[in-house]
Amino acid sequence: MARNYILVDTANTFFRARHSAHRQSDTWDKLGFAIHVTLASVNKAFRDQKADHVIFCLEGRSWRKDFYEPYKKNRAVAHAALTEQEKEEDALFWETYDNLTQYLLNKTNCSVIRHPTAEADDIIARWIACHPADHHTIISSDTDFVQLLADNVDQYNGITDELITI
Repeated sequence: MARNYILVDTANTFFRARHSAHRQSDTWDKLGFAIHVTLASVNKAFRDQKADHVIFCLEGRSWRKDFYEPYKKNRAVAHAALTEQEKEEDALFWETYDNLTQYLLNKTNCSVIRHPTAEADDIIARWIACHPADHHTIISSDTDFVQLLADNVDQYNGITDELITI
């Protein structure tokens, strides 16, 4: 029997929501908004897609860096240019993200998957490839997932509240 899975690009959803908060929001409002959007997106997709199970996919170090040295180098440059206040906010966001993922792992019946040398995108693509008879809804705002769309794969962007289908 086919199952319906929700596959969450967790870091993408959490950190994109941070940047979707109102410009005048303080750090705590942005944190609350990021948690809210992440969990509300999962809840909506779970209900709308009549899902059977939720899988939160986490980031590891990308294997691509071993083959293409400049891969995502711009992120290190951007991080170095942050002010001290922005670095403190960034650290608080990562701490909150880590706390959220530990909560999901230890206090829910959701699956949490992380591989030390794979990005969440890789985990999601591999999960779909290993479960071809099932239906999958990817929660992410990453447009790279468009290449995975199929009759059994949709993408839900919880930030814009859009379901993308084939």
